[in-house]
Amino acid sequence: MKNIWHVMRNELLQITRMRSVLLILFIMPLLLIFVLGSALSSQFKAEDYVPAPAKLAVFNEDSGQMKAPLQQFFANDQVREILQVTEVQSEEEMNERIELNEVDGGLVIPASFSKHIMSGASSEWTYYGGSNTSANDTIKILLQKFTDQATQTQAAVMVLGPQAAAVSAPVDRTSQVVQGTLQDNLYNASAMEYYAGSMLIMFLLFSGMSAAIGLQKERENKTLQRIMVAPVTVAQALLGKLLGVAVLSMIQCSVIIIFTWVVYGVNWGEHLGAIAIICLCTIVAAISLAAILAVLFKSSKAVESVYSSLVTIMTFLSGGMIVFVGDQMQTVGQFTLNYWAAGAILRFMLNVDTSTAWNNLYVLIGIAVALMAGAMLISRRVVTLHE
Repeated sequence: MKNIWHVMRNELLQITRMRSVLLILFIMPLLLIFVLGSALSSQFKAEDYVPAPAKLAVFNEDSGQMKAPLQQFFANDQVREILQVTEVQSEEEMNERIELNEVDGGLVIPASFSKHIMSGASSEWTYYGGSNTSANDTIKILLQKFTDQATQTQAAVMVLGPQAAAVSAPVDRTSQVVQGTLQDNLYNASAMEYYAGSMLIMFLLFSGMSAAIGLQKERENKTLQRIMVAPVTVAQALLGKLLGVAVLSMIQCSVIIIFTWVVYGVNWGEHLGAIAIICLCTIVAAISLAAILAVLFKSSKAVESVYSSLVTIMTFLSGGMIVFVGDQMQTVGQFTLNYWAAGAILRFMLNVDTSTAWNNLYVLIGIAVALMAGAMLISRRVVTLHE
């Protein structure tokens, strides 16, 4: 343990002597957050963002008392701004439209829907989602508004009898449908908050690059052999170096959060513990990825080029640079570390969709564990390369 501590301390001392590294890890993120947050603040007004309406195909076999209220709901002006409904004649036609991306989702309403509602029995419809995640979320929220109304009608029938349906006026819940809140709540963040979260993740990933370059330079310069003169094993030397980068990354994370909070006025919210876990998982993933790249490429320049390109691409695809990326690009972004890490941080910061934030965090933990396992599996090869 003492040997690992000495190697880690020496690694930290070497890194802190490199002005270019300190500039990239500490000054650049703070500068980018300020520039992007100031220059693009006008794009973060929720009222200025007008999303494309979601498209829903409806196959309605029900001709009972609930058909008219549903049609009135879909015909409401506020709903029509957000949802375009197309009536289809069969379930096969609905599925074909979904496959051709002509609609974002499909709804099948059985013939017994109204009958079950009026009798107080269990009733349900079936929703088929397409590939557009955000559009599906929008449709589900709108349908939930109507099912809440139907549930109230059903409750009245169960308590007062079938005659209650006739005197129970449909509750107009469309006034509760606000366009901004139906979209991803991350759009409610200020520009400074948004880029503070996304740039934090991006530069935590960049910090792993120093680990990859350091490991590769040890191989090129054969300096690890000098370390072996001392009573330090190769495994201890590698672990000490990676821990040194991890400690530096945690310091970097703390500096960015505290500085943006005090100077830029960024509110990091009440979930600081969860944000700390996200940062730790990102650091573990970054260092593990660095160790893997150190094996795959033979030179430090190649590692630096590939790693920096990879982080930049992941940040772009996840919306870290351009906020309102298209739906297809957003789908691709789900295969990046930034999507899960930055998405979780921003939701915790804003205290919105916290259930989604926790799900993002669980996925991030899984990615970090998988990358760490991969790095451990090839660690013997890393050791061999340095001997």
